[in-house]
Amino acid sequence: MIDPLSPNPYESSNVHIFGARGHRWKRIRTITSSTLNTTKLRQMLPLILEEMDDFIVYLLKQNVYYSDSEIDVHSLFQQLTASVIGRCALGLEKNAFENPPKHFKYFKQVFGPEPTISMDFQTFQWIIPMTTKFLSLITDIIWKSSKNPIDKLNDFITKLLSKKIKRKNAADILQNLKEFETFDNCYLQTAKMDYNNILNLDNSKKAEKLHTNEIISTIRFLSIAGFDTTANTLSFACFLLAENPEKLEKVFEEIDSLSKSDDKLDYDILSEAIYINAVLLETLRLFPHASMYIFII
Repeated sequence: MIDPLSPNPYESSNVHIFGARGHRWKRIRTITSSTLNTTKLRQMLPLILEEMDDFIVYLLKQNVYYSDSEIDVHSLFQQLTASVIGRCALGLEKNAFENPPKHFKYFKQVFGPEPTISMDFQTFQWIIPMTTKFLSLITDIIWKSSKNPIDKLNDFITKLLSKKIKRKNAADILQNLKEFETFDNCYLQTAKMDYNNILNLDNSKKAEKLHTNEIISTIRFLSIAGFDTTANTLSFACFLLAENPEKLEKVFEEIDSLSKSDDKLDYDILSEAIYINAVLLETLRLFPHASMYIFII
């Protein structure tokens, strides 16, 4: 089932990889995957480790390790994931944890707990899809004077993208996608074929570009998708390890064995963390992110 609130997957310029269909989906997926291959992940790892070091220093300053009171680890991990996404996806400079970056506020607003008129309209449109166009006009009027969090995040990413110049071998995803940017409506080249269910591989190979709005939408989707889900997984993993101290001891033992190596922590050494990987997989099994969607389907 296609989300009735989503833009047209074939003709709208504001479509990300998850919302695209047919030839367009293949083009966006192929280009996006090239920015997340093993080579690119190896380039990102030093940025991640740098953020982790700063995060540990921040925890020490907050006396988290020695506190007897309850700790809101979810908020801490949200700040960590936002910082990592800022470096690896958006290409931002390092930011002190004491002073959260602007995009962290946008991320939290997207997942904000307060109900809004827009959210009520979205629920109604899911129940009665034929009301989508009418209610969309109403929500546009409501948000005309004050933009919603998604629009604010789009504007933020747009400014970052406009400041970048095309260059190869960058570590962040936004810079790598900049290499494929075009202002032409490349997505319309294959829209007619998708409507007519025509398979033309040669044509899809020619369209190896991304429209500016496709880049913005894809970066927004990847950032939001990785923000709260990662924070949730890390929070649940900490909870489970706290409830199972014998498993926590095994995690410590594996970390000690990896840190005894004279080599600096890198992608290959991390791939040897078999038990920690198993802990994360078990956490995801017990607390899956997509359980509600699976139930609906």
